[in-house]
Amino acid sequence: MNYTNTNDIPRVYVACLGAYNAGKLVGKWVDADSNLADTVAELVQEWYKIGGLEFGDECAIHDHEFGNAWPGGENPDLHYVGELGEAIQEHGDGFKAYLNICSSFSDVQTAVDEYENTYKQKGTRTDVAYDYADEMGYLADDASGFVGSCIDWEQAYEYFGFYESDGWHFLLD
Repeated sequence: MNYTNTNDIPRVYVACLGAYNAGKLVGKWVDADSNLADTVAELVQEWYKIGGLEFGDECAIHDHEFGNAWPGGENPDLHYVGELGEAIQEHGDGFKAYLNICSSFSDVQTAVDEYENTYKQKGTRTDVAYDYADEMGYLADDASGFVGSCIDWEQAYEYFGFYESDGWHFLLD
C-alpha cells in the first residue's frame, strides 16, 4: 500500500507472527501515531485471547506507508515510528519526500529541524531553478528579462545541486 494522501498519518500493518507461522493471515492496519506501542500491545493481547499458544505473543510490522522513511526491519522502535508518523502528518508530503532523500537521523526532532531549515519547493525543475536564482538575487539586474531567458534552467538546476523526491525539490547542505 502506498502513502498518497496529503497530511494523513501513515499506517503500519501489524501481523501476528504465530498465526503467520501457522499459515494464517492475522493482522491489522493501524495508525502510526504516539499511541502505536499501546495499540500494538492491545492487538497482541487480543490475538493471544483468540488463538492462545498457537498465536503466541509475538508480532511484526509486515507493511507500512512510510516509503524510504521507514526506520527498517520488522521490529522497529514503535515509539520512534509513532513520533515519525505524527511528524509526517504535521509537516505533510514535503517532509515525507525529504525523508526519502535524507532518512538517517538520530531522532525525529532533528529531522524536523533540518527539514524546516532546508530550501524546498514543489514544481518543475526549471521553475525551481529560476525561482531560486531570483530569490538569491542572481536576476536582480535583469530588468529586461533577457538574461533569464538565455539560461538553460535545467543546467542551472543541476549546478545549484537540488535533489528531487516525489515532485519536491530540496537544496541540501
